[in-house]
Amino acid sequence: MARYVLLAKLHSGPHFLFRFDRQEILECLYQFPTTKGLEALAEWPLETHKEMSFFLEMLIKNVKYYHLKDLKTSKKEFVHFDSII
Repeated sequence: MARYVLLAKLHSGPHFLFRFDRQEILECLYQFPTTKGLEALAEWPLETHKEMSFFLEMLIKNVKYYHLKDLKTSKKEFVHFDSII
């Protein structure tokens, strides 16, 4: 079972559910927004289609907000991008 669960609301309508275990994905989230654009996708340690799709949606500013939950510690985080990007 994945340690982290991320549920994002996209501006285009649907929700994006993303489960992952790797700490590197969290580090990419905390580096956002980036000034490198698509170059960041090449540098970040993204391995799966789902990881790349999610960060591409963030780069094209299609993510309205996301909820992130650490299932091991029950820590929750909410990020609303309309006020950041």
